[in-house]
Parts: sequence; C-alpha cells; structure tokens
Amino acid sequence: MKVKNNTEHFNLVSDLGKINFPSKEELQKHFDETGEDYIFVLDTSVCLDIVSLIGWGKNSKAEKSKIFNLIEFCQKNNVEYFAIWGLLESSYNRENLEIKYDMFDDYYNKLNFAFNTPIKKFRKLEFDFYRDFPFVNDIQIDKNIVKSIIDSRVNPYYAGLLKICEIAQRGMGQNRAQKNVEEFYHWMENDLGYMIGHEYRLALQIFGGNSEYWKMLRLGSKKEIILKESMKSAWDIYHAKMSTNNELLSELVSRNVRPIFVTKDSRLFDLLSPKLGSYIRTSNTKVSLIPIDDYPKIYSQDFITKMNEKTAKLGRERLFRTDDIDDDLVKDLIRDLEDKIK
Repeated sequence: MKVKNNTEHFNLVSDLGKINFPSKEELQKHFDETGEDYIFVLDTSVCLDIVSLIGWGKNSKAEKSKIFNLIEFCQKNNVEYFAIWGLLESSYNRENLEIKYDMFDDYYNKLNFAFNTPIKKFRKLEFDFYRDFPFVNDIQIDKNIVKSIIDSRVNPYYAGLLKICEIAQRGMGQNRAQKNVEEFYHWMENDLGYMIGHEYRLALQIFGGNSEYWKMLRLGSKKEIILKESMKSAWDIYHAKMSTNNELLSELVSRNVRPIFVTKDSRLFDLLSPKLGSYIRTSNTKVSLIPIDDYPKIYSQDFITKMNEKTAKLGRERLFRTDDIDDDLVKDLIRDLEDKIK
C-alpha cells in the first residue's frame, strides 16, 4: 500500500511498516479473514497532545485537526485505542524511577473523555472536563509489572541510547563512522549482553552523519537535555516495538487484535518503518539485518555485508535462547554512561 503524505493525520505503523487509515471495507475484510480487530496504540506525544487539548481547549497548541480526525475515525469505525504505555512514560519520574500514579489517572481519564465524547460536540471544544466527565478509572496498574517493564526493557534501551551519545561525543566523521558502529556493536554483544535492533539502526544513521536522527537524542545539547531525550526515546522505542506485536497486544486486551502504532514523531516513524515487518517476524532470533540500499552511503557495501553476516550468525546462535537481562548490571551501565555524558 502506498502511504499518502497526509498532514491531517498522525503517522501510522503496523507490523508491515507504514500504513494509512484503513477503509471500512479493509477493516471488515481483515476481520473476516483473521478474526482480528484493529486497535490504535497511542505514543506519548499523541497522548499528551490530547491531554493538552482537554486542558486548554481552543488555546491548546496541540495538533487539533489530527486529534479530531483520529477520534472521528475511531468512533465511526468502532476502533478502540490503547494508551497504557504512552501514559506510563508520560507519568514516569526519571529522578526516582517511579510512576506518578495520580498523573497517570488524570491523563487516563482525559483520554477516556476525549474518545467517548461525540465528535461533533468535541470538535467545538465547548465542554468542561471536570463538569462533564462521567467516567471512572477502573484500570488497575500492577506496580510489579511496571517495575519489570522498566528494568528489563526500558532501561536496556536507555543504556543503548546513552552509549550512542557517549561514543558520539568522542568524535564523529567519515573516518570514524565504521569504527563507531563496531564499538557500539561490541558493547551490545559483550557489555550489555543483549541485542537491541532499533538502537543499532539508529547508531548506523547517527554515526553515518544523518543529522535528522541526532535530534532524537539532542546530541550537542546540555547534559540534562540529552539524558531526558534519551529516556524519552527509550520509552518510545519500547512501546513502539510492543505496539506492533499482534500476539502481545491480543493477550493484554484479551481478544485478537491487529495493533497500529500512532505517533507524531517522524524520525521514530522512519526508524521503525522501513523493514519493521521482517524484524518483527524474526524477533525470536534477535536479528535486524540492514538492506544494502537502506543505510547512509558513508559506509561501504562490504562493511554493511560484514555486519549483516555477523548479526545473522549471532542470531542463529541465539535462536532458542531467552534473553536474561541482568537488571543490576544494566543499572550500573546506565550510571557509568550518565557520568560520562558531558
């Protein structure tokens, strides 16, 4: 499917890569063939835009048209949304590594209000949330599960992004690009002990001189900004990867679903989209191969071929291995890398 460049809609990613809003016929055809309903998984930026619109109304700087179109599509086609991961990130306190549950509940209620208010009324923005809100937050968040998500998934991604920043600040350029990639790969394989595919793709782009991807980590900014943006990107990558996993989402919502990740972030969109389908389908091997025509031209084809062969070999070796994340080791890596960021 050719993806339209539509400025009135958020970016959509499925297990097959970039997509458009499916038509009513496509929704029904997919359900008839698979028994799966579509479900929209909202990233943090989309959640916060909707929360802002509820709070500030016409004075909000949120992308109003995109929000209206998303909500209208969901209401007209009976498509549900899923925002738990985006809400967890937005209410996560990096200072004490805890979730602010009062904030989580407030944001959850505002999203619930937005998607359940008839779109004709909602478009007028003539409502009082605290007067009109009729819903009760009945969701219960298991704090042990949240801690497990942060320790075993978000923290390793955060450590990987910090490592990219730490390598980058020691120097980049054509004469260092391949060396930097090899150092990052060696760190993943030997220090972290865990292959993080999208961070590897990001490292290739950043060390290859693609300045658009530098913005994901705010390279060159003050230390606190780099740390904040790296943590934000770690959460984004985590729930984007989880959000394109049909089996996982189906288990979480207790029915068969086809998740569509909804994001404002065009860089994350492009990072996840090019070969996302093949990555997800081979995720049990931890393999993320880079197509010869899908990398910065600063690298030689021989280098990409060599790295792909190395990745494929490692994937075969780990085919039936379950990654055991040493949470304490990862936290030590994070502390060390945060200290090294200038």
